[in-house]
Amino acid sequence: MQVTNNESCDRSVVSVEEVPKSMIGETSLSSFDGRKVFEQLHDLHVKRPAEGYKKLMMSDIAYQLDQALVLYRKGQKEAVSTVMANFLMDGGEGHCYPHSYIAQKYDFAQSPSWSNDVGFLLGESGYYEESIELLNAVIARSPGRTVAYLNLADSYWGVKDKVRAAQAYKQYASLMTSAGKGSKIPDRVAERSKGAVE
Repeated sequence: MQVTNNESCDRSVVSVEEVPKSMIGETSLSSFDGRKVFEQLHDLHVKRPAEGYKKLMMSDIAYQLDQALVLYRKGQKEAVSTVMANFLMDGGEGHCYPHSYIAQKYDFAQSPSWSNDVGFLLGESGYYEESIELLNAVIARSPGRTVAYLNLADSYWGVKDKVRAAQAYKQYASLMTSAGKGSKIPDRVAERSKGAVE
């Protein structure tokens, strides 16, 4: 396993990845050389290949997301905000900026819908900067994830960035229309797309 901690906040864990055995090779306990393996892992961390690593989802975080989704469906927005506050990292002595951890911790290549849900609920809870950071990562990895554009647009709207909101709303509308789902586009999309000057 490769565990990565945040370097600019409270040094808590931001990701745990399973490193393929083939990258460090097989060894017996009698021939194990800790220094050599550490150097190999260090080199792997620095080179950071795009493939081969499997990012693991922490079960407590997955449970909290499920809990937040249930609360959201019941209309308990204040309770959702309380749960989503657990997704934020404490700055310790300094401020913990979303760009320093949010995508690394909550963007899962194998589960873009999960990552999108986290981004959506962060936005619904008023954590717009965190939502924007995560949803941009989701879209960069999965540009066809239509609902992520709507969630991103709503978060941009929340920080009063009407230009970026309009761009994301238009992209969402375009993808929905292309998929033959134009009738399902919420009214706010057209209203907010028109209201912003590009």
